[in-house]
Formats: sequence, C-alpha cells, structure tokens
Amino acid sequence: MFPLCLAALGAALPAFGQDGVAQPAHEAAAAKENPTPAAVEPTRQRSWEVPALNTTLVRAARPLAEEELIGDYAQPRWTARRRFPTTRLYVVPAGTVQLEWWYEVKTPFDSPADSRIRSQYELELGLGHRLQLDLYLQARQSGVQGPLFLEEEKAELRYALADWGKLWGNPTLYLEYVHTNSGPPRAELKLLVGGEAAPSWHWGANAVFERDLGGSALTHEYALTGGVAYTVTDQALSVGAEVKVESVDDRTARLDFRNYEVQAGPSVQWRPVPNVHVDLVALFGFEVEGGGAPAAVSQPLLVVGCEL
Repeated sequence: MFPLCLAALGAALPAFGQDGVAQPAHEAAAAKENPTPAAVEPTRQRSWEVPALNTTLVRAARPLAEEELIGDYAQPRWTARRRFPTTRLYVVPAGTVQLEWWYEVKTPFDSPADSRIRSQYELELGLGHRLQLDLYLQARQSGVQGPLFLEEEKAELRYALADWGKLWGNPTLYLEYVHTNSGPPRAELKLLVGGEAAPSWHWGANAVFERDLGGSALTHEYALTGGVAYTVTDQALSVGAEVKVESVDDRTARLDFRNYEVQAGPSVQWRPVPNVHVDLVALFGFEVEGGGAPAAVSQPLLVVGCEL
C-alpha cells in the first residue's frame, strides 16, 4: 500500500509545480525574456507639432496645414504666433511659451536726425482657460546718436470670449498696465478681432484706448489698426498690408482730434524654421500736431519671434 501512495504522489508533483505559485527564479527568467517597456514621460508639444483636431464631415477640408485646428480652443495653427506687428489677434494655445524682439524706427521726412528708435523684448505665455500673459521691456533712443535708455515695463493680460469660431471675429479683451520711467503710469484697453476671410486669407483689427493714470495732462490715446495677409507658401511665407490711425488728446481739449497720425504699408512674414517667425511692416504716412500742416513720416517695424 505504501509504495502505491508514493507512486501517486510522484505523479502529482509535476502538475503541482506547473499550476501552483510561480517561483522567484521562474519570474526572473520570464522578465529577461519579456521585458516591460519603460514609461515615457509626456513632453510639451509646440504649436507646429500638435496634431490637428479631428474634423466632422460637415466641415470642409482645410487646404493649408497652418489653417488646421489645434489645441484646447480649436484655433487655426497660424494664430499660435504673431502675424501682424501692428495688430494683435486672439490668444496663443495653452502651454505656449514665446520670446519676441521688436525693432522700430520712426523718422520724420523733413528731419531725419530726429528719428526715434525703440527696441522691445516680450515674453508670451499661454495660461489656459483662453488666457494669455505678456511681459515687456521697452528701450528708447532719441536720434541716431542719442543715448539708449529703458523707457517702459509692461504687463498685459488677454482673455478670448469663446473658443475659435464660436463668435464672429473671435473677440478678445486685452488689458495692459504700463510703468514708464519718464512719466505717469498708463492703462491700455483693446478689443481684438480677426479670422479667416477665405482659404489662405487672414485678417485682424484692433480698437485701442489708452489713458494716463496720473500727471496733470491725463492724456488719452485712441487708435484703430488693421491687417490682412495672404499665404504664399504654407507655414513659410505670407504677404499683406497693414494700416494704423492714432489720435491723442488731454484734459484741456477732449476729443478735438487735432493731434493725429495715419500710416499704412505692406507687410511680410517669413518662417525660416518651424519655431521662428520674422515679421516686417513698412509703414508710411503723415502726422498732424495741433491742427497744423501734415508732416510725412516713415515707421518700419521688425519683429523676430521664437517659440520655446
């Protein structure tokens, strides 16, 4: 009887080893043969890397990659960077970080030596929730040989009222605080609108009101700007035109509009690599002071930006 029990036990042991609890040695061998893939850390995608959102059958196919809809707000890819130096548009996608350098020269035709030169450095941050924060440092030089000094520090907050395409013109509110080193602080309020007039055609417009927050003059500035652009090469080259009208008054003569300026000119954007954009507008026009004779001026403006 005992030999029969031993034989039955011996036959059962191999099956028990196969179906029972796995042994550490067996687990180690299996791990070597079938290693577990390492976890991949998520990375922040730049605007040119973000895949386009799925479109419905109702929506027509978009001919340009820069007009594909991206991000949390379903906005066209081209709106992720500045297109018009004189005119702002909507907000950048959530998580976007950009740096820009501005260079502007304003020259009276009758007195070139009195040129005013401005350089500006800007940091743009996409905060999410259709919010954007911009921080600026602006330097100024009076005359070609004049000293360069820090003129202003500015902070700007934008809020888009809806996701792209939900409201006509994609209205966006813009509030800016300006600390000046040679005068009272100022506040600026803008309404930004813009969109796509047709495939390859983009536009923007701004209504601007600025007010001194101190001093005796309490100067007001009013402005309207606008731009239109046509894409020549998708995500590489576009051309267009821009216009700017400005007027200034003070507490002694509100809304008399005797001091004003009108300028217009061609513009171009070149994107040599996906994360860099170069914008140039060559403005020409005239300015009037105190209701006097118009004086011709030129005011080219160059913007070089990089998305980080």
